[in-house]
Amino acid sequence: MNALGALAPVRRHAELGPFELLLNVFPLFGTYLLKLLVPTGLTVFHAFDPVTSAGDARVLAGAAAVLSFGVLGLMLWRVRGFGLLAWSVVLLPLIPVLYVPALGENPFAERYLYLPSVGFVWLLVLGAQAVVAVRPRVKPAVIAAGALLFAGCAFGMVTRQAAWASDRTLWTDAARKSPGAAVAHYNLAVALQSEGRLPEAEQSFLSALRIQPSPVAWTSLGALYRQLGRTDDALVALQAALQLHPDYAPALEQLRQLRAGGRR
Repeated sequence: MNALGALAPVRRHAELGPFELLLNVFPLFGTYLLKLLVPTGLTVFHAFDPVTSAGDARVLAGAAAVLSFGVLGLMLWRVRGFGLLAWSVVLLPLIPVLYVPALGENPFAERYLYLPSVGFVWLLVLGAQAVVAVRPRVKPAVIAAGALLFAGCAFGMVTRQAAWASDRTLWTDAARKSPGAAVAHYNLAVALQSEGRLPEAEQSFLSALRIQPSPVAWTSLGALYRQLGRTDDALVALQAALQLHPDYAPALEQLRQLRAGGRR
């Protein structure tokens, strides 16, 4: 606290007012619960499209999810077993990540589900035990369902590893699944550039800039153009970066080197 001045000194999504921040809690929480139930479409970066109206269908669906989860907690509290503890393990780690201003560009991130996943699986096991206790004859069916679920998750885990083979494959996957995320296209461009795939890197930088112009992306594109020997294009890119941020040091340094005829 003394060093940073606050737990989260950088405020994100300042365009959202207090009421809009509250609205976004509901679709975020609902999306987390849905991802626990149906863990498909996994990617390292999910684009964030904030809601601004209480009538948005995502708010209504999220509110229904919150209500359902709350009812489940009340039921488990009345039973007074380990179920309430498992329910709490799902809920408590998610509460901090529902505060949008403290998070990065992607308030929804799968890594925030690591701990809640423990509580979710615990709830599944307790539910299976409760079903078997009431109807012992369904035990083989419950075991079979558990085995199929385990096999499906194992298959998904193994196939998902292909996306993590390299930076390029990881961000190619992210850009395909979150085409509106400038960060995904930018990181893909950096990965392609590091592999020497410069024309593809140029297209990815341009895709990122079409979505969200930034001095960082313009400067990186300028450096790429310098690497290709396209000095005129590099000058245009660096000037675009300085129009957005006149004191951006990396762009100023690149421009100095360009005018001096230097190359990295």
